[in-house]
Amino acid sequence: MDDVYYASALFGLTDLADIEQVAVLKGPQGTLFGRNATGGVIQLTTREPNGEVGGELRTSLDNYLTSRSFAYLTGRVADNLNANLSVKFTTQGNGWGTNIRTGEDIRKIDHDLALRTKLAWAPGSETKINLALDYTSRKNSLGANLRPVPGYSTFFSSLDDPGVESDLQDVDTNITNRNRFKGGGASLTVNQGLGFATLSSISAYREYSNSIAFSAAGTNFPVVEVMPGSHWYGKQFTQEVRLISPSSSKLKWQIGGFYFWSNEGFDPLSETIFTNPAAPYSLKLDNSFKASSYALFGQATLPMGDATNFTAGIRYTHEERSASGRLDYTALGAGPPPPNSVVNASFDESRVTFRLALDHRIADDVMAYASFNRGFKSGGFDPFLTQTVPYRSEALDAYEVGLKAELLGKSLRINPSLFLNKYNDIQVSYIVGANAFIDNAAKAELYGIDLDVEWQVTNRLKLGGSLSYVHNEFTDYPNAPTTFPDPVFILLPGTIANARGNNLPYAPEFTYNLSLDYSIPLQKGDLAFNFTDSYSSSYASEPDNRLKQKAFHYLNAALTYTNDSGDLSLSIWGRNLLDEIVVSQLASYAFLGDIADYGNPRERLARP
Repeated sequence: MDDVYYASALFGLTDLADIEQVAVLKGPQGTLFGRNATGGVIQLTTREPNGEVGGELRTSLDNYLTSRSFAYLTGRVADNLNANLSVKFTTQGNGWGTNIRTGEDIRKIDHDLALRTKLAWAPGSETKINLALDYTSRKNSLGANLRPVPGYSTFFSSLDDPGVESDLQDVDTNITNRNRFKGGGASLTVNQGLGFATLSSISAYREYSNSIAFSAAGTNFPVVEVMPGSHWYGKQFTQEVRLISPSSSKLKWQIGGFYFWSNEGFDPLSETIFTNPAAPYSLKLDNSFKASSYALFGQATLPMGDATNFTAGIRYTHEERSASGRLDYTALGAGPPPPNSVVNASFDESRVTFRLALDHRIADDVMAYASFNRGFKSGGFDPFLTQTVPYRSEALDAYEVGLKAELLGKSLRINPSLFLNKYNDIQVSYIVGANAFIDNAAKAELYGIDLDVEWQVTNRLKLGGSLSYVHNEFTDYPNAPTTFPDPVFILLPGTIANARGNNLPYAPEFTYNLSLDYSIPLQKGDLAFNFTDSYSSSYASEPDNRLKQKAFHYLNAALTYTNDSGDLSLSIWGRNLLDEIVVSQLASYAFLGDIADYGNPRERLARP
């Protein structure tokens, strides 16, 4: 976000209300963009303040009485100093589901407030300084609303009992999911022109606090319950310095350094655990996970004639990680609890990653390219300290060839590519019994095709789409967790097997996205129709591939009227119009069965 790396996924739960640009970079990013990554980079850029006073107001309401409002204001504060302010607030009247045990609404946004301001100061023609501040407060029950999978896992749940009215958004648990998040940060970006290059410095600090409560087993028997008062915190600091060649230079280059520090942990996590009914106990976990990293990187693009460019980049990264914590157990019955324990562990590692690419302009509007990238994702520790040996870092070698073409007078853009990704020590998360683990599978491979198309058919009709075919499999995973149903006791004993040839979790083989935008001129104003269809083939949720999400379409549509001056628009819209049931989590739970958490239902214009 604005060139600041977000270490916690909790900061990523934002909408795009004041976003100016979104860039999605696929595959490993082993040289630039702050922290290295194996999966890719999503770059969000917020609006820049300008000198003209202006603003925007938006509000909407849907059938769950979810009200989303947004306000934006920008203007000049003083000479060479501009500022903006954005405010987003969401609240929900009705939850998507109900906890039938307690009667409480769940999957509901109590409030979601986000504030962001940016000050842009240009004290000289070659100097630009931006200060950005943001704050977020969220209270909701959108977290782990786990429930047994219908038709099989009815152990300790009345959701499938005759006479009980329920749907897949409902749960039957003693603990109702609750989340309370507060967080924010500040960043200072300085860009200084030096004539031969531009020097950029990006300094940022962020922190958050997140209180949680939920039933980890999704049943009305307290197998594992994360109690109210459990608290997860996090802090991070980043400093990046870059020296970038001028845009007029034939040789495009960039060198820099990056420093990262973070501290996250529970203070505390409180659980009640009844996996052994003869010896139930409570657990209090206090822990801290610290990470520090520094990197040096550089990348250059060298012209090789009028139509060909060669790009090479390299990055050296050193990481240090530590885990410390205390687990205190208290007996809740006659049986003894596990012994208390103290954990202190650490490790460090260094990696070199790089990028090689060649592009050639076949014609003025057609470019072919080939690239090789090596990336890695650092290892770490299980956040619940169920295992004190760290999981290893994963490494990825990615090969890609493709075309980027603009045809028909630049009205048609086509970007096909072929890729091959080879993983070593790929990190895999899974559940065994009451514990969540992160493990390293030995090897995995993915290959396939990506295609992106955008066509401005007329000045009023625009079509877009993308498709992806990905063959993916573990090429070696000798100690993969495996479960199988017991037809008598509805149990899922765990065992170990080789998952070679199985698909990776949450990796559909075929996906596509289609979009259509069409506008109709009216006597006063304009009427625009938007339609999107996102399709995914089925995919497995665990390494043994027993549990699967079936294929689905996700249809959205909107009809928008805009007046002549363009300063007022009214829309009716719908999301997930087919009311598809899509799991956000699907897992086997030893001795209970299969549990799932389901995504959003159909949302549309509010009923009268």
